Amino acid sequence: MRTSAALRSPSEHRVVLDHQTLYVDRALAEALGWKPEKGSDAGVQLSLSGWGPTYFAIAPAGSESDRLARAVVESGHNPKVKAVLDYLKER
Repeated sequence: MRTSAALRSPSEHRVVLDHQTLYVDRALAEALGWKPEKGSDAGVQLSLSGWGPTYFAIAPAGSESDRLARAVVESGHNPKVKAVLDYLKER
């Protein structure tokens, strides 16, 4: 079993979207802050940030990851940042 510490590096997971509910595996749930010892009372507030068409992030609300994702979205409106990202995308 992988712990949330093992998920600190990038990894891929299979998820299922059914209507407005995203179903994830246990390792991903734990990486996002779910605590198995709390059972059904282990709710985790998540934040969804996005900048279409290609950047969307889900992170624990208020976490460093959430703040970083939101900063990336905000910086995407900066024309200089956008030019750099477009340049990098062509590489």
